[in-house]
Amino acid sequence: MRVRGFPFGGNVEEFLRAHETIYVVEQNRDAQLRTLLVNETGIDKARLRSVLAYGGFPLSAHHVVDGVKRQLTQQMGEAL
Repeated sequence: MRVRGFPFGGNVEEFLRAHETIYVVEQNRDAQLRTLLVNETGIDKARLRSVLAYGGFPLSAHHVVDGVKRQLTQQMGEAL
C-alpha cells in the first residue's frame, strides 16, 4: 500500500490489521511514517518493520529488496 497523506484514511488501518508483518519503506533515518502508523492506529509496533533508505539518492528497487532481505534474516535469527 502506498500511504499518500496524513491523517490516514480508514483503508490504511484496515490494511495494517489485515497483515501480520508490514514492511514500511521510508526515505529518512527517523522512521517517521512507522512512528505515525503506530501512534495513530494502535497497531503493535513489532508488526511494523522499517526499511530505511536515506543516503541522499533516489530510492531504488535494490534498496527495498536488500532492506526486506535484512529484515527477514533478522526475523529468522530471532526465531532460532
